[in-house]
Amino acid sequence: YLKNFLGNSNKRIFLNEFSDFAAKESPELLAVSVYKARTPKPPILITIHRAYYCCTPQLEGNIYKVNLYQIIGNKNNFSIRDVTNIFGENSEGFEGQSEGQVFYKYKNIASIKEWLEVNYK
Repeated sequence: YLKNFLGNSNKRIFLNEFSDFAAKESPELLAVSVYKARTPKPPILITIHRAYYCCTPQLEGNIYKVNLYQIIGNKNNFSIRDVTNIFGENSEGFEGQSEGQVFYKYKNIASIKEWLEVNYK
């Protein structure tokens, strides 16, 4: 299990838990970033997790999981709201060999922020 929290010296909020028992290696938190929209909407905390699969004839590569959270409030009094649903089916993906080469577009912060620029209004 990999558990993620957001907090400061006064407050700690549980974000998510990532586990994958079928993965060959322990899952990892690949990236964390904050996206600030040009509109008055709350900023979005972005997390990307990855787990590695291998050693089967049909499957070898990485599973990616993206989570999005609105950060509401200020540094002394904040809360989060899971808004991963706005990302739809893009929130999970596989890249590697699976009956041919498969690519996942949203495995880095830059590509997710590009998507948010267009779709988070």
